[in-house]
Amino acid sequence: MNITAEIRDRILNSLDIVDIVSDVVDLHRKGANYWALCPFHGEKTPSFSVSPTKGIYKCFGCGVSGNIITFQMEYYKMTYPEAVKELARRAGIFIEERSLSPVEKEKQSKRDLALSALKAASDYYHKMLRATSGKQAFGYLRKREFSDELIDKFELGYSPDAWDALIVELKKQNYSEQTLIEAGLVIERDDGDIYDRFRNRVMFPIHDHLGKIVGFGARLLDDEIKQAKYINSPQTEVYDKSKILYGLFHSKDEIRRIGYALLTEGYADVLTLQQAGYKNSIASSGTSLTKEQLTSLFRYCKTIYLVFDADEAGVKATERGLELALEHGFNVMIVELPQGEDPDSIIRNLGGKNFQVYINEAVNFMRFLINLYNKNNLMSNPSDKANSLRTLINLINKIPDNLQHDGYLNELRILAQISEKQLKQLYISKSKIKSVGQESNKDKQELPRTENHGENEIKIDSDKNKSDSATFKEQLLPQEELLIQLLLNYKEAYLIMKDKYSIDEQKFQSDIGKSIIKNLLRIRAESSEVSKTYFDDIELSKFEKDIITDLIMNEPKFSENWKDFSNRNIEKDIERNVKDSVIKLELFKLEKNRDEISLRLLEIKNELEKKNDIGKDYLESMEIEQNELLRQQVDLSNKRKKLNQLYIR
Repeated sequence: MNITAEIRDRILNSLDIVDIVSDVVDLHRKGANYWALCPFHGEKTPSFSVSPTKGIYKCFGCGVSGNIITFQMEYYKMTYPEAVKELARRAGIFIEERSLSPVEKEKQSKRDLALSALKAASDYYHKMLRATSGKQAFGYLRKREFSDELIDKFELGYSPDAWDALIVELKKQNYSEQTLIEAGLVIERDDGDIYDRFRNRVMFPIHDHLGKIVGFGARLLDDEIKQAKYINSPQTEVYDKSKILYGLFHSKDEIRRIGYALLTEGYADVLTLQQAGYKNSIASSGTSLTKEQLTSLFRYCKTIYLVFDADEAGVKATERGLELALEHGFNVMIVELPQGEDPDSIIRNLGGKNFQVYINEAVNFMRFLINLYNKNNLMSNPSDKANSLRTLINLINKIPDNLQHDGYLNELRILAQISEKQLKQLYISKSKIKSVGQESNKDKQELPRTENHGENEIKIDSDKNKSDSATFKEQLLPQEELLIQLLLNYKEAYLIMKDKYSIDEQKFQSDIGKSIIKNLLRIRAESSEVSKTYFDDIELSKFEKDIITDLIMNEPKFSENWKDFSNRNIEKDIERNVKDSVIKLELFKLEKNRDEISLRLLEIKNELEKKNDIGKDYLESMEIEQNELLRQQVDLSNKRKKLNQLYIR
């Protein structure tokens, strides 16, 4: 893949960083920027900022920063070529590629190879579904009344009843055994031999939010066989089941359009609902609902309808799911199905349209749990009732929006038939529970936390452990900060600095300032989009990039000396501020030199006072040096006067 600077710049200019980041977090506009909870570390108050005009993001909690390419790399654990390739696809930008030889395929990244192998496996399984050996699997899907269109849309397939069918097929396509192991497609025995993980099963490819196949769910065809009905891909470099919601890639547009999602228990439930026209159906990927999955969903909707089976396992899954969802800020509704029924049986017996009746009659978590407690006789005596009420109060406290609390407490009073006096006691209990929770959180927050993102461990919540970027930023002079900000924010600044004032690293006084401006001027000479492309520069250190991001996220503060000239154009303001900064840096340098000379003159004076203790030759050299330093002092004073005159003009 040939990734040129031109292609990179086209990608950065074609895509909106807000669109890219909003695939992961729920962004809210505040002023010129967007804010959200950081996707790279746990927090309750938004500290993750995205600048649409500058095309960058910055978390003021954990310190991560970057552009759309680095975001793709850090969040999805992609290599640079993988990130650029994916973004180019989204932008509709063609990157020339060629067929790879077996040797070159081996050199590809593990992640890229794993994704490629998973797609090849999916294509093979999909083809085998309509082969003679897949007749039983195809019949199973037909019995579920899945159409060809649905089967193709979700890329359903069949894994042959053989120990090495997939191995043989993918080896023909030059995939190594190691790649198949790392993709989770095969299992390695203790003796080193491998065999197909999935055999004689209906295959449900699992897509990430971009539509890439990252794993599989597989259903047993013969329920009489003593094996697990469903097995799933293991945790791999490309598949983290705690982060993936099955069907979300296909459903996200519909979920966003209608404002809620139908969360079901399994793959088949999703497909049954999709077939019946409920295009907003999703499921957890072979695991209990997780915080990470809810985070993925929260950017598309704020309401969830839990559609779990009415058996004991389904009820427990509902209870677990609603607690997590409430804590995350979702409005949670529970679709109550008749005992022994599931979405598939209802839709097959009553028709798809009639399933809407159950959705329309969904209840909120309060009514669901009160009904459940009554059914299980947990509201019949004072002790059980008190425990049940405490559970409900605890759930109410988990809801981030405090304005909802009064409404739910009032509903609880009505449903549980509580008196006004008891309601007051509920408020007291609520306050106590919340107080305990806050104290617990406070204890946790006082402990320094670290987040590990690849090679870089970032310290969080600890003023005692400043990052390298914070330490070095303190060494930058205010004028150096302003010049860097001007260069990053205004294209006109580069020519003014380069042609009129010959700014280079020698004009800067701090070591970190010298390094940053040298690299930024070099980058600007190669690309006009310096504010977006500096993240990809290999000569800038990580903490230098962090410093630059801190500076670019804040608008330059123009000199107060020019506030009376606000009616002039911005280019004049830039030039004046460049001039001011250069003069101030020169003045700083003169002051520094003058201090050094004064200190040396004081040392010489002390030495000359000891005339009897030093030789004649040494005495003469000291006097010569003293005279030279005094002359330099006069020169510095004259230069200072001239610079001051320039500054006040």
